[in-house]
Amino acid sequence: MSLGCWRASANLEVSAGITIQSPTQFYQPLTGLGVWVDAGRFGRCWRPSHIASNWRPYCVGQWEWTDCGWYWQSTEPWAWACYHYGTWVDEPAYGGWIWVPATEWAPAWVTWRESDDYIGWAPCAPTGISVAPSWFVFIGTSHFCDPIRRSALIVNNTRIIERTRVISDFRRDTRTIDGVSRRVVVNQGPRLDLIQHATRRTLRPLPVREVAQRTPVPKTLTPTGTERQRAFEQPTRERPANERPPVVAPRPQPPKELRLVRPPAEPRPPVSEPRNPTQNERTPAEPTRPPVERPVVPQTSPNRSVLPPTGREEGRVIPPAPTRRQTPDRVVPAKPPVQPQPAPPPPPTRTEKKREPER
Repeated sequence: MSLGCWRASANLEVSAGITIQSPTQFYQPLTGLGVWVDAGRFGRCWRPSHIASNWRPYCVGQWEWTDCGWYWQSTEPWAWACYHYGTWVDEPAYGGWIWVPATEWAPAWVTWRESDDYIGWAPCAPTGISVAPSWFVFIGTSHFCDPIRRSALIVNNTRIIERTRVISDFRRDTRTIDGVSRRVVVNQGPRLDLIQHATRRTLRPLPVREVAQRTPVPKTLTPTGTERQRAFEQPTRERPANERPPVVAPRPQPPKELRLVRPPAEPRPPVSEPRNPTQNERTPAEPTRPPVERPVVPQTSPNRSVLPPTGREEGRVIPPAPTRRQTPDRVVPAKPPVQPQPAPPPPPTRTEKKREPER
């Protein structure tokens, strides 16, 4: 069964008064219980974690007969969402069963098969997908109302499938809930007289709101007391035009003797902000220091002794001390100027006396 015609928002949210307007509201509550995957044409889907290899939906719980048909009640932590909203599909590429979220609420999104001996059901498929026969699980008609476990179900039995017929009885119907008529989704399922005859029990329809509130809902989605009351309260009565609104008494004020009067705040002195001087403003000049006169020390060569000045050297100018020439790469000391040296005096000549021959 495909649920393309059931995508409209529900007119009544019976599960504890919550309202699901977008599939994104399931992301945060179900993140810690499973993994969200991108399943191609199905969009973003969810797969539960910490489950057995042969796990499948609608296999741990119990069927309850309500005024909106058969309601699936389960203790699994994701039952409030995955069994009353959306559809399921078996995809081996993603590890088995994945849940496709939707915003329509129902007592149970399953397709039924029935016979005199067996009752079977399978999760509804997304739009464009048909329910495979291997998706159905069966149980004896006499045990249909008992608590159900995976070990008590019959899976993919061809003989039972051939002996049962398909029941697809989803419809919208008007139900009176808390004295208000509303449109809800009804999943009628197998015949009530068949179940009562097989179980030898008389089943009375329970209010769907009462049964739905047994399923725990995360606190992030549970409305407050005021919001929950507004979700199920009676329509407000229109006030006649000639009716006066109720008079609200003014709130009593404490006596003046007990009132606290704050003293006026003292004015604060203005804070002068520093400002930068402009170009026209001049700063006072700093006092200048007189230049320091340093004595001139004559430079001498290390290879030459200092001789007393003579008359010839009185007019000679003493060259300045050698300086260092600055270059971008390194500092090269300047060579001292070459000074002419006076010629050394000629050596004194020695006169030899002629030796006289001895007599």
